[in-house]
Amino acid sequence: TSKQTVRCSTHVSSAVLDRSIYLSNFLGVVSPNLKMKYCFLLLLTLRFASNVAAQRFVDTSFKVITSKGNLSTLGTPQNGTYFNRTCSISSSDTLDCSFPTNPLPPLLKRGDYECPQSSICFVVAAYGASGIKFSLSNELLQQVQLQNVQTQIQQKLPGQEPNPTDGNLIIYEFAIFPQQQFLQPYNLKIFFETVPFKERRYVNLYYGSPPYNIQFSQVTGPFIPISSMTTAPFQSIQVRIRVSHHSFYDNVTIGGPEQISGQSVSLYLNGTYGNFSWRTSTMCVGGIQSDGKCPDGLWERQFAFKPQLSTYTLSFGQSKFPQGIYSTYLSQSPFNVATSKDFVVQADLKLSSFIDSILQNNDPQFNDEVRLAFVNCPMKTMTLYAITAALNVTQTSNPGTVFVVSSVAIKVSGKLVEGAIAVPTFQARYSAMDASNKFDSPQYGKMTVDWTPRQGQEGYTYNFCFNVTHPVTHFSNIRCLGVKVVRCQYCTLQADTLLKVATKFHTNWLQLWSANSEPVFPIDSPSQFPLDISNLQPQTRITLGPTYVTKVFDDLPGIAARFQTTVDRLLEVNPDINAKVQAPMDRAGAPILPSLSIGQEVCVIPPICPQPP
Repeated sequence: TSKQTVRCSTHVSSAVLDRSIYLSNFLGVVSPNLKMKYCFLLLLTLRFASNVAAQRFVDTSFKVITSKGNLSTLGTPQNGTYFNRTCSISSSDTLDCSFPTNPLPPLLKRGDYECPQSSICFVVAAYGASGIKFSLSNELLQQVQLQNVQTQIQQKLPGQEPNPTDGNLIIYEFAIFPQQQFLQPYNLKIFFETVPFKERRYVNLYYGSPPYNIQFSQVTGPFIPISSMTTAPFQSIQVRIRVSHHSFYDNVTIGGPEQISGQSVSLYLNGTYGNFSWRTSTMCVGGIQSDGKCPDGLWERQFAFKPQLSTYTLSFGQSKFPQGIYSTYLSQSPFNVATSKDFVVQADLKLSSFIDSILQNNDPQFNDEVRLAFVNCPMKTMTLYAITAALNVTQTSNPGTVFVVSSVAIKVSGKLVEGAIAVPTFQARYSAMDASNKFDSPQYGKMTVDWTPRQGQEGYTYNFCFNVTHPVTHFSNIRCLGVKVVRCQYCTLQADTLLKVATKFHTNWLQLWSANSEPVFPIDSPSQFPLDISNLQPQTRITLGPTYVTKVFDDLPGIAARFQTTVDRLLEVNPDINAKVQAPMDRAGAPILPSLSIGQEVCVIPPICPQPP
């Protein structure tokens, strides 16, 4: 380390020069010119240190001279403070953040200090500064240029004598006047700093608004707006609700319904008048980006509803909560505005009904629902219930409240999946039916379905379809459930050992043991993991290898080479792909391998551990 003294200035105090020497030593051996630059920059900071301490923002309340006398105002806003303004949505879905003109709104206050009419303002005070400099973020500056916002800066006289030891007290008021057709309600920052020594802070303007353009759609397929759905009584539907929001950085929560057909929603949550349940949380369509932005301002949530025997109106609200830390320097409470839109569910008595219990997800409830199954592991028993309901036209008291409910047979629609067993029965009573309604002959049809996938069915999705036919209208009601047999998974049989399983799939038992150290799927029993080599329990799910997701230009030979295996081994553990292999054009030719689509799953068992001799 160099010990030489660097002379930076002849008028610098010895204390400052000593510090420059210390840091010069710390910098190490550098060129004299470079060392002089470091020293010069350091001395600027140290020379101003005593003045910076005297220049400080006033964080406690102080008085300002106004036409109404000396009024006490809150201290200078803390760094990052939010100022809130509630905006409305115009008919063209643009923000209107202006204040009303007739009648004029009351003046916003900061303590006793009043802002200019139709403005949001804050007051900055500092000791020992010659002025306050204000600047705007690019987003806010753009709004000013578009005349969506007007700003005003005024110096104010202090309404109290400054403390001589603190130096001169300087006060400025910054007021902002929002207009109609406001755009980009995010990253609206106002920076302010003392002059000339730049102690700096900033505040955020938050122009909040409720979400808008509320729409509903079916869960499957593209989002196509609808306003109602029809289903059979006691049969559930799934619906997507989507909203738009101006601020891409706000978190939106879709809530509700507050009421259903004028009744408390709690009656539907407990099943008294039907069933309602949220099936997902509110999510940004397309996903939240790394900077916290919802790119298109679209938010979505899914719900399920099971009607009984009438028409239901569900009113949904959307609540929005801005990000940020709220200080006491606010005249308005944090923004929480709700908007609502109705969705109608109609129960069609011309249809026989599959009875759902949407609070218990054990039984198939929605078309296009897909569940997972595993080779050699029995699928959880699938149970379906069905009834036919109609108004009792012979009763005279309480018309429209007494119904005739009769059982109806559930039948398999199409061909039953190979190996599956479907058992239809009839039950005398459906206990989950609404106790407040009166039913005649409360019987219902029932069907249980059991199935255990076998080796060779991996990768396939099998559809289990059922129908019930109304005995009078002869309308059919069909329900299908997809069951996907997961590839690269195997459930052990009674006589299986880890060595036998490894031999069957041309791998090493140690490789299987190390890859199955903990439960992964809901069917896994924690007591089965890690695998007990000496006592492998039947129906223990084992992961055979990783599942590779194909990318552009991937093919079977390339994947085999990448994972040091062969095409034959890949085809062996991917029977759905193997089924697409075409015979060669002639006897001397090789089989024609199927092409792979992007995103397709391929089970791979790489030779990580050497196979035993």
